[in-house]
Amino acid sequence: MDIKEKLGQLLISRTRAKDIEKSVRDGIVGGIYVMPNFDIEYVKELKYSRKTPLFIAADLECGELSGDASWPCAMAAAQSGKDGVYKWAKAQAAHARSVGVDSVFGPVFDIAFTLNGIATGYRPLGETPEIC
Repeated sequence: MDIKEKLGQLLISRTRAKDIEKSVRDGIVGGIYVMPNFDIEYVKELKYSRKTPLFIAADLECGELSGDASWPCAMAAAQSGKDGVYKWAKAQAAHARSVGVDSVFGPVFDIAFTLNGIATGYRPLGETPEIC
């Protein structure tokens, strides 16, 4: 691996895989952050199209991943208690792994709040640290 490829391993691009395909294949980019409803087969093919597999990251704040499965947002899952949240997060991680995702940026464990009328939405588990 030359220095360009080594440095490329440190870079994760947040764009559509098709937009940076040449950079991925040439080893300039070491990973991609996939958006919801990405093309599973295309990303898997791209991942293994080079000597060092592409690192795939995804955000699962509200369960959007590949379009073939969906989960409730964190606040809804929190209603099932600690065991339910654990099972929910574990199932999301297992699904992410099954479609080629190496790292998951969610679920997040934020605390719900409203600041100047802007709410955090349904991504946090609840409104207090004890719940989260």
